[in-house]
Amino acid sequence: SRLRAPSERPPPPPRRMRTALPGAPLQRSRMRSRTSAAGALAFAVCGVFLAARPAFSAGGLAVAQPTAEIQEIVNAFRKPVERKMQAKGWNGVFPKWEVKQVKTQVVAGTNYFVKVAVSDSKCVHLRVFQPLPYTNKPAELHGVQPDKEHGEDLEYFAAETEL
Repeated sequence: SRLRAPSERPPPPPRRMRTALPGAPLQRSRMRSRTSAAGALAFAVCGVFLAARPAFSAGGLAVAQPTAEIQEIVNAFRKPVERKMQAKGWNGVFPKWEVKQVKTQVVAGTNYFVKVAVSDSKCVHLRVFQPLPYTNKPAELHGVQPDKEHGEDLEYFAAETEL
C-alpha cells in the first residue's frame, strides 16, 4: 500500500440513497414536486387575499368610500369647526358641509381623515377619532386643516393638542 498522487486515486464509490424503511428507497423527486406545488398554491392563495385588501398609502391610511354613517359623524362637528375658524379670524359660515373623500386608520378605534367641501372652491380636512363601540364614547374632533383646495389630496396629519 503505497500513497498515490491525487490524479492516480480511484473515484469514490457511489453514495447509497437514504431509505425511509429498510430496503425501500426514498423518492425525493416526488416529494420535491409535491412541496413546490403546495408552495405555489399557498403563494397564489395569499396573493388573492392580499389583492382583496383595501389600498393603503403612507401613514397606514386606507381609502374608504364616503358613506351616510361618516357624513353623520362629521355633521356633529360643523358648528365646532366654524367656531374654531372664527376664533382664528375667519368671518363667515360654511354654505356647504359635504364629505368628499375619506381615509381611515385603525388604532384603538378608528381615525377618520375626511375632506369636507365647505364651498364650491374650498374644503377643510378633519381628523375625527371614533372610539371602539364597547366604550360607548362619542366621536372626537382631533384636528382641522382649514382653507384647502378641492384638488388637494387628503393625507395623514397629526392630532392637534388644543382645539
